[in-house]
Amino acid sequence: MPADEAGRGRHAAEAVEGLLGPRGARLVAAHVPAQRHLAAAGPGLTLSPESARTLGRQGGP
Repeated sequence: MPADEAGRGRHAAEAVEGLLGPRGARLVAAHVPAQRHLAAAGPGLTLSPESARTLGRQGGP
């Protein structure tokens, strides 16, 4: 997977589309905005250090 944090969801979706099909790929791509939403809307949510790092590299909540 490329080190391009900003394109992580898209890269992951492209990587799994052949195995999971278009719907599965859309779900994989949606994990980035879903994580951003949860971090912004859930003040009690504690992200793992790695999730917090990648979310920050992707533009944060």
